[in-house]
Amino acid sequence: MGKQYLPTPEDRVLVTKMASEGCSLQEIADQMGRTTRMICIKYGPNLKQGRDMALEAGLKPKINSKTGIMQVEITSQQREMIQALSGQGLRDDQVAILVKIPLQTMLVYCREDLNIGKAVAHDKVTKSLFEMALDKEHVNATMFYLKTQCGWKETSNIEFPDKNGNPQAIAGGVNINISADKMQTLIALLNDTV
Repeated sequence: MGKQYLPTPEDRVLVTKMASEGCSLQEIADQMGRTTRMICIKYGPNLKQGRDMALEAGLKPKINSKTGIMQVEITSQQREMIQALSGQGLRDDQVAILVKIPLQTMLVYCREDLNIGKAVAHDKVTKSLFEMALDKEHVNATMFYLKTQCGWKETSNIEFPDKNGNPQAIAGGVNINISADKMQTLIALLNDTV
């Protein structure tokens, strides 16, 4: 497997500068010796920053590698849709198809929307799970939360203390197939009788 390419700070500055001067994505990729896709993935924020600087300077940035000139205008409705679809768990390429934006363009100019969509969805789901874990009606949600967030784990070793508090050995194999609630009740009853 090949070495992973990591952008340097100097490369980031160069990409931002070229984009701010109105260079096309293909021109930047050629200068960097990379593919346009690699430039979009590794330097998306730098391309966006350079594009914004070019717009402020009155330039019309070239961003389409095929035509060389294309003004990107992403509507607020498209951004909302990107956030919603990303939050639902769709892959970036699927979101791009549904929103009808080229994938590379979306990766460059909508990365924040993709991230916001996922973060908002994660927030909603974790709040819901947390509320379920606390309501005393959803035992599985409580157990899931304890296992994933508190480091709890299931164990097959059950120790019953004797009257001095020392663990007792249980002779023979015991196969108990009951729910966690019933197991808790059984343990409490056994502890009361020991």
